[in-house]
Amino acid sequence: MPELLKELNTDYILQFIEKENRYLVSSGKIFFVVDRLSYSILYHLKLKYSVSEIANCVNSLFSNSNISEEGIIRILHSKELAKIIDPATIAQRHEVDNYIKFKINILNPGRINYFLKLLSVLFLNRLYYLLLPASCIITFLVTVVNASIRQGLNSFLDLMDTRDFILVTIAYLIILFLHEVGHATAAYKTKITSGSIGFGFYFIFPVFYTELTAVWGLPRSNRIKVNMGGIYFQLLINLVLIIGWYILNGSAAISALIILNTLSLLASLNPFFRYDGYWILSDFLNIPNLKKRSTITLPVILKWKREKIRRNYSARGLNNPLLIYRILNFTFWLWVYYHLVNYFITTVRELSQEMSNNEFHLSSMAKIVSLILVIALFLNSLLKNQTWTKRNT
Repeated sequence: MPELLKELNTDYILQFIEKENRYLVSSGKIFFVVDRLSYSILYHLKLKYSVSEIANCVNSLFSNSNISEEGIIRILHSKELAKIIDPATIAQRHEVDNYIKFKINILNPGRINYFLKLLSVLFLNRLYYLLLPASCIITFLVTVVNASIRQGLNSFLDLMDTRDFILVTIAYLIILFLHEVGHATAAYKTKITSGSIGFGFYFIFPVFYTELTAVWGLPRSNRIKVNMGGIYFQLLINLVLIIGWYILNGSAAISALIILNTLSLLASLNPFFRYDGYWILSDFLNIPNLKKRSTITLPVILKWKREKIRRNYSARGLNNPLLIYRILNFTFWLWVYYHLVNYFITTVRELSQEMSNNEFHLSSMAKIVSLILVIALFLNSLLKNQTWTKRNT
């Protein structure tokens, strides 16, 4: 084997999902979706074939192919494959996507396998496809059609004391944690090992998370089920809370929890943040890296890119769903920034008025903190190129 190829990493795992015609390569804790040509080259590289042998095998496998040895070397050193086989690039990459910052591991699901096994009954197909729509309909009827829940929330806010606030906050945090247990349970049911359940920050928001990198190796239907696991558990929790609300004759505290839980699961369905809704949509469309790939769709279709960029992405399935997502994503972030700017201007005016009248109170400090958070959110989004700027892939 030539020295050139000996220097390349071959410690990766190849996986072909036949039903979806999808080629996967896992390296460390990261999964890569590659095309058939790259998969074939990596397969023969792992067998320690020489460059000439790889070229011969590839050309015999692809009837219209006539790739030279130099072509094989160029593909091996492309940016996409360098993340898998180039030791220098591997050393620089993050093993896990780092869009969640300041992670703190709370629980290894392996320690609660017994409970996950019991809870996995909820993901039996007949029960799952019965409870999921039923809990959605009941939640809608109770929170939207039934005004009593909303009235209970208003009563709770009017009469809330410190003790009530602390108890509801603790109960809400437990619900959010159980959301992650839902993901871990779905992962257990589909026979994959989920990573740790932890706490961190996404943008400026505190979040719980479950590491589910291994989900990439599942068929699409199972990936969607795992990604739905948290929302599914929150809907089931809503059913329990609604029953408790009726038993306790419309408890105001339970009303608050039902509303909070419902708003939380609706926020999780937002496909423009990397919440559950984003991964569900990505898997439903069968488009990995949906946000990253959608950011290039509009410029390509409008021919704003160089021919090389346009050629590279034309083979990656640029289609109407990507274009629609790109337009909606841009519109959403435009709406967000409009309201952030409006809030910033209004709050600065209020603070200026309060300071000129010597009315600086605790609420003024809260406004200053909120302004700092708004600025941090804007700068973070700008630096991460979340909306309109180009992304290198």
